[in-house]
Amino acid sequence: MNRILKIVLWSILALGVITALIFTNIYHQNKVCNSLEIKIDYKGADAFLVEDEVKAYLYKKNDSIIGRKISEINENLIECILNDNPYVYSAEVFVSFNADVNINLSQRRPLVRIINKQNQQFYLDDKGVKMPVKENCPARLVIANGNISAVYTPFMSSVSSQRDDTLNLMKDTVLYSIYKIAEFLSRNDFFNAQIEEIFVNENKEIELFPKLGDQIIILGSIENLEDKFSKLMVLYKEGFNKIGWDKYSIINLKYNNQVVCTKRSDIDKNVSSGNSKN
Repeated sequence: MNRILKIVLWSILALGVITALIFTNIYHQNKVCNSLEIKIDYKGADAFLVEDEVKAYLYKKNDSIIGRKISEINENLIECILNDNPYVYSAEVFVSFNADVNINLSQRRPLVRIINKQNQQFYLDDKGVKMPVKENCPARLVIANGNISAVYTPFMSSVSSQRDDTLNLMKDTVLYSIYKIAEFLSRNDFFNAQIEEIFVNENKEIELFPKLGDQIIILGSIENLEDKFSKLMVLYKEGFNKIGWDKYSIINLKYNNQVVCTKRSDIDKNVSSGNSKN
């Protein structure tokens, strides 16, 4: 008898809890959203998104959120709308018990600004995805130009592979080389501060132009990339600090196991003797 009584009591209690949850959910769904909270993780990059712009973007795509019943707010739809923004890497939307809509955004982090042969400009982010240039927000990035044929194509969030496009990027040798160099620079504080331009010459070899010093650094390909930069670091530390930053005009790193430097005086002699291409 006691066992049956316990089962009945537990059943009533469970039914009561379920009923309370149902009524609480109905009450919550009928509440009106009165606050939209937006947090943006810039991942150390310049701000391409600000709160007011995100709100305006959502209003344009999905009408107003504030003032609507919670039952009328589709979190998944809002996430899809935000993920369509080319500057957004990921979006998370949830509604609090107080009926506040919370949005957590992770912004894409651009690595390099591309200027192609047609003078079209776009960014490559740390996932290998193309981003449009935002003119009122010039990012402080290394610039890549020269013999670059790649063009900007709008990002499509519906294509899952484009969330991280490095594999597709590998089909374009030049663009992939630029991406790998920019990725290395972003991980190296010294060279990230020192290198300001990546240039692709007519032979599709990579040349670098530093901020300090008036040299052309011939990288060639991205083969043994870290080893090449290691050799360049040794030259900066053990060479330039002793002989000065302006002694060499060309630093060639494309050969294995050696660094070939051309003295500025050698260039001057060639110019004065009429051997210059100019």
